[in-house]
Amino acid sequence: MYDVSIIIPHYNTPDTLEKLIESIPDNDSIQIIVVDDNSTKCVKELNELQAKYEGRIEFYKNTSGIQSAGACRNTGLMHASGEWLLFADADDYFVPEFYSIISRYIESDYDQIIFNVTSIFADTGEAATRHLLYDKRIKEYLRNPDRRSYLRVLKRYAPWGKMIRRSVVEINNIRFSQTLHGNDLFFSIQASFFCKRNFVVDEIIYCVTRSGGSLTTVVSAKAYECYVSESIKCYLFSKERYSKKDLKYLNYNGLIILYDGIKRKVGAKCLIRAFILMVRNGLPIVTLMNPKQIIDAFVMNRRFYKNDTRYLSHKP
Repeated sequence: MYDVSIIIPHYNTPDTLEKLIESIPDNDSIQIIVVDDNSTKCVKELNELQAKYEGRIEFYKNTSGIQSAGACRNTGLMHASGEWLLFADADDYFVPEFYSIISRYIESDYDQIIFNVTSIFADTGEAATRHLLYDKRIKEYLRNPDRRSYLRVLKRYAPWGKMIRRSVVEINNIRFSQTLHGNDLFFSIQASFFCKRNFVVDEIIYCVTRSGGSLTTVVSAKAYECYVSESIKCYLFSKERYSKKDLKYLNYNGLIILYDGIKRKVGAKCLIRAFILMVRNGLPIVTLMNPKQIIDAFVMNRRFYKNDTRYLSHKP
């Protein structure tokens, strides 16, 4: 039994994967699981990496027949045996203080601990924008820990930067979607609901990188439709389990989803399909937000897109 299992999906980037591995302490209490999504490039380098870390890292392949980081993470969950789960992406890394921070909570009785993260542009090392929304919500909650700000912190789609009790995931059979894009949304929403004892920490344990070529930089109708579909799944799950008041606090807002599609130029047909799908499933297109919330949401969204433009890869 390990204290922590760290699950890492990987595809074609053994160089950044090694940087991530090196950011994790060589500690017998940590189980590191890498699941390769059947890489087609740098296979020799990946094999050399596997040989280098033999005995320390558990390497597996995604044999589901579905290419997806979600399928890789589900494979990792099958092999995880730690008391706690952590997730990382192969192009990111943990900060030097990572283990000293999380070790304070290993013996705690919480179900989920949500930490803060930072982000950089991989090519320049300059501060990026991917962490800003998470940082904003954590600080708002710790400044004013009411129900609304608490639920806004819990509604964090990315799985990284969280330590989740593995027994909660297993008892509730929580798994990642196997879509190529947006596969982590539904997992995160379920985990946050079933984790009844949550704790929020404004300490950074993880650095998210922004670079070209990753799935998060792909701009396409297919990627957008995956995002819309997974967002609807999250909304329907939340609608069934949360009170009406809590559902308002979670702020599922179709207008912001449509605005994101407009910015990414997915096309009128795609936007119309997204609108119809959201309406059919009852996802609110406009929710009652105060003016400051609306302005903050759109300004931050626009800022993210402006900073990420040079990395985006437009595909049909």
